[in-house]
Amino acid sequence: MRNFQDAHPTKPVQIHHFASNKSKVYTPQFELILQNYEDLDLDGEWNKEPLHHQGRHPNDYHDFVLQQMKDINLIAQGNSEIFKKEFESRVKDVIRNKEEMLYSAYWKKLKSGS
Repeated sequence: MRNFQDAHPTKPVQIHHFASNKSKVYTPQFELILQNYEDLDLDGEWNKEPLHHQGRHPNDYHDFVLQQMKDINLIAQGNSEIFKKEFESRVKDVIRNKEEMLYSAYWKKLKSGS
């Protein structure tokens, strides 16, 4: 696997919210799931990390995170520790290993089968 920073040397390191706190479409859906977890919110440390990225992310990225959060919610059933553990492995680890998921080119390539 090639290094993302080598492929995108101009992308700065910024604090990234894995589940966005800025989307008019997705943030309310993320927050609805988190209502089941009184000690979790989108600005919590469990949802933030410095990553090489800049700007908005494609809807496909948000759809991925949303589906993972829905699946995790079914498993965790209100238990914040289980939710965070599953979020770590199903969302954060995946994106850490493929930071290109933050950009539309990744999703276009995935859809085209290239």
